Amino acid sequence: MSSEKKAKIALFLILAFALFLRFFNLSWGEGNFYHPDENNMAQALSRLSWPKMDPQFYAYGQLPLYLPFFSLKGYQLLKFSPQTAFTFPQAVFALRFWSAFLSVLSVGLIFLLAKKLFPPKFSFLPPFFAAFTPGLIQAAHFGTTESWLIFFFLFSLYESLLFLEERNKKHLFFASFFCGLAVATKISGAIFLTAPLTAWLISSIKGEKKPLIQYIRELKLPLLLIINVIIIAIIFSPYLLLNREQSWSTLKYEVEVATGKIPVFYTRQFLNTPAYLFQLQKVFPYALGLPQFLAALIGFSLILASLYRNLAKKFFSPWFVITASALVYFLYNGHLFVKWTRFMAPLFPLAPLFATYFFQKAKNLPKAAWLLLVSLTIFPGCFFFASVFFQKDIRTRASEWLCQNLQQDTLVLSEAGNVVSFPQCPPKKQFRVIDFDFYALEGNPEKLAQLSQILSEADFLVIPSRRVFLNHQRLPQKFPQTNRYYQLLFSGQLGFTPLKKFNPYPWGISDEQAEETWSVFDHPVIRIYQKTILHSPEEYRQILGVEKQEIKIQGKTIQRDDK
Repeated sequence: MSSEKKAKIALFLILAFALFLRFFNLSWGEGNFYHPDENNMAQALSRLSWPKMDPQFYAYGQLPLYLPFFSLKGYQLLKFSPQTAFTFPQAVFALRFWSAFLSVLSVGLIFLLAKKLFPPKFSFLPPFFAAFTPGLIQAAHFGTTESWLIFFFLFSLYESLLFLEERNKKHLFFASFFCGLAVATKISGAIFLTAPLTAWLISSIKGEKKPLIQYIRELKLPLLLIINVIIIAIIFSPYLLLNREQSWSTLKYEVEVATGKIPVFYTRQFLNTPAYLFQLQKVFPYALGLPQFLAALIGFSLILASLYRNLAKKFFSPWFVITASALVYFLYNGHLFVKWTRFMAPLFPLAPLFATYFFQKAKNLPKAAWLLLVSLTIFPGCFFFASVFFQKDIRTRASEWLCQNLQQDTLVLSEAGNVVSFPQCPPKKQFRVIDFDFYALEGNPEKLAQLSQILSEADFLVIPSRRVFLNHQRLPQKFPQTNRYYQLLFSGQLGFTPLKKFNPYPWGISDEQAEETWSVFDHPVIRIYQKTILHSPEEYRQILGVEKQEIKIQGKTIQRDDK
């Protein structure tokens, strides 16, 4: 068998793995949609109607809504039902389909990039690693914008490298075209311009020295690239202009949330967290898998060292474009107040390239050791996929267990702020569930009194995810009341005893210490407590330390003094 045929078979198998890992169980959740961005996008998609294509949702661009919309309409035409409105679940599935599809194409793009960076025998490692990268698999199962941004980022990088190779300006315009599509997906995609602008800079500097006026004249090219990005973004996301007052108001709000100017409950996990170090501790080790993260970190460090030692030569290499794009993206997004996993998603496909650089340098290791390290690199992805998407959703399993074991009149205290109420049961076997807002507990005497009453009546207590207790226990001085509540619960002083724990991973393994959105949307750990000691509302107020509070009862304010 020829080497060319072997290469084609290897690439086919890698893409087949990527396809399976991204499309399998694409309808996960069993009819429940736990990702808030996915919910928002599906609702916006459901509102679209031709020819008025205003989604009335501007946190993201319209491109990732328009393509699923027309694909659904095309599907309806094939079924000869063009006038049929599509349902919310259909909207979600269409969004997930495009996420998965673009994620598979991204694996192919990583292979094309690898061919520019590595000798043939190493060029298959990056797409192989990418196929099994946990963060890429997860993003493919969400009907959100991450897979879109990753695809456009990789395409802009690839076209930028082609420009370095061929010196044909069309590649820069293709790169800016995909940057424009990225902006039409999410305004932050504008930062992807780093790649074509860096490639232009390298090309401009390389060669014979030119008069200053010539360098100034050459500035028109990057200006044209920026203009191209703006034009493409407006074409594919027209309501950036057509409804600019509302769209820019939404973008302003999102920016102020991202920078911490507007405090919201779902960003509390980022209070007093260090920029950059947080991502290195709480994002990349989980989204990449620890072995690939370490290999990529070493590889990236080796690349930087090589660039530093031979800057005059390596400045003109493809690696300079790759590393410059990665650094600019990381330095800009890493300093933001909010540090969600999805903010780092465009960097996930670069990790396989950096990891492969390490494995190339480690080629002299014993073959068995080298193969073991490669196997360890893909293991977290296999483990993550098998635990999360190869079985029924963990919340469905927990709800089914509760439905089988709880009586109809049972009262369950759960936590609000988890997108969908949990637990859920069929109407014929319905127990009562109260979703209490623990985010509003601090400095709220009325809420404390309400909680005391609910605790006295509740038979079971459910913690649907780590979202509330870990964020508040980390800052006991800022959230003393909330922190005290969980301390009392976990120590047994509230009269509730651990009954059952649902963990998506076997052997007690947990990734709850990661950035919260990594786990809470698709694989939270669920804890169930059963009441074993009865307390009155007054006793609960004493236990919670509510000694003197103002409580509103039927519009009147009275003083309570419980000692």
